[in-house]
Amino acid sequence: MKNSKLVVIAMSLLMTLSISSFSQKSGEQRIRTGERSEMRQDRMDRIPDLSVDQKEKIRGYRMENQKQLLPLKNEINEKKARLKTLTTADNTDMKSINAMIEEIGELKTEIAKLKAATHQKVRAELTEDQRLFVDSQAGKRQRMRRVRRMQNGR
Repeated sequence: MKNSKLVVIAMSLLMTLSISSFSQKSGEQRIRTGERSEMRQDRMDRIPDLSVDQKEKIRGYRMENQKQLLPLKNEINEKKARLKTLTTADNTDMKSINAMIEEIGELKTEIAKLKAATHQKVRAELTEDQRLFVDSQAGKRQRMRRVRRMQNGR
């Protein structure tokens, strides 16, 4: 009788722990997907002494950048799907595979150039102290991304 009570208590404890771990994962997923724009907004709010005019210009630059990036990212996804088809075919054509890899690389280079140009536009709107703050935060963001990737098993 006592053993069965202990088993029931242990099982309920294990179920509670597993349920809480599932709920935490969904919270992490929510942060990764739905709240990215809010996180970016929070980063902009952390820049010291940012005027309303600066905020509006930066928002405009970001919106313009996102409009330019969306078709390029869509094209990359299409090419990645095509690459997967090419690499998993029974008769692989290495010329086609290499050409697709090159095309994806060119699109990624174009995206990097657009992002760099937007970053420079944003920096041009900032004062020297604000630029120093933004530049010092760049390494921190990269480290946090790397940590998140490692935690997510990527």
